[in-house]
Amino acid sequence: MLLASTTLLKDNPSANGEDIREGLSGVFCRCTGYTKIIKAVKYVQKNLK
Repeated sequence: MLLASTTLLKDNPSANGEDIREGLSGVFCRCTGYTKIIKAVKYVQKNLK
């Protein structure tokens, strides 16, 4: 998940929620539909600038 998120933000620093969901879709996760993960990626994205 971390590697996929890092690559996603490197390739698309301005990714929106749908871009993030699509970028992480290949990573299997049993959590709550990626909601908290997407929120975390957006948080990192916001604080990288």
